Amino acid sequence: MSILSILFLISAVNVNVKAQEGYNIALNENEEFTWEVTELDLSNFERILGFEPNFALGDRIRVIIRNIDERTAGWSLTVEFWDYKMDWGQSGSIETLFLSKYTYLYNDFIFVLTPVADYLAEVDEEMGPEYSVTQNSISKVIRAETGRDYIMTKTYDRKGIPSSEALYEYTTGRMLVCVEGSLSLIPFGFYFIGFMIVALTAVIFITLRKKQIIFKNK
Repeated sequence: MSILSILFLISAVNVNVKAQEGYNIALNENEEFTWEVTELDLSNFERILGFEPNFALGDRIRVIIRNIDERTAGWSLTVEFWDYKMDWGQSGSIETLFLSKYTYLYNDFIFVLTPVADYLAEVDEEMGPEYSVTQNSISKVIRAETGRDYIMTKTYDRKGIPSSEALYEYTTGRMLVCVEGSLSLIPFGFYFIGFMIVALTAVIFITLRKKQIIFKNK
């Protein structure tokens, strides 16, 4: 490796170190998420990808964040995961996810860091031409084992949680499958419950206060 190449690599690392300082994680321990298969074109899915999916329309997956550890290069998440067809009455499998602060190490993460739009925009600059970004969505062109191309698109909410993930046929744009965040369970865990209790209490207090004022003025 030439001296020029070494200097270039050092410069690139320094740029990324500065860039990653503004990124953070917006997830919390004990948060629970579910996603449901809302659309499925089974015949075209098998034709393009070359295999039968392990899910059907209406099937769901579930993730609970059990632990979050901050590391120098990012965050390590220990999650309990229930795949399609797994019994939610039984324990899920324990998996480890890593979210890197360095966008050039992006690896099709399930969750992403915040601010989401800024993080994905930098990923778009760092990664190859197979990636493209539009606001809070990131798409990737993938070559299936059949030799056909398809597009994977993930859309995230402001906390870096995927609200949807879909696969499309590359040549026609036809949707093969779509998985969306399900509201059948509490979407943001116990913190969301706490927020709703506070909000509801505030509404009740304001309503009662107005009634007292009206009563006194009569």
